[in-house]
Amino acid sequence: MIYEDTEFPFDEIKLPSGDYFETVDQAMKQTGLSVDHVWSVTYDDHEDDENAQVYITGPSHHYCNLIGYIVTEKPHDGLTVYIETEVFV
Repeated sequence: MIYEDTEFPFDEIKLPSGDYFETVDQAMKQTGLSVDHVWSVTYDDHEDDENAQVYITGPSHHYCNLIGYIVTEKPHDGLTVYIETEVFV
């Protein structure tokens, strides 16, 4: 895996409501794109800092702590994971 500690760099395609897709199949059917374009969005509650939330966006086979799925026009490489940390004040 390649871990990029940066904001997700691609435009996200979600449901018209702005919600995440609930399944990989739903994402593929509603966008017409293959599984290579579907990303999972998961979280880690970052136990070191109770005022932080870590969001992890990677290939669609990640499902622990799953929030939902997004789609991008550009396919993923199956290796790269983007890690974003949000700090609450």
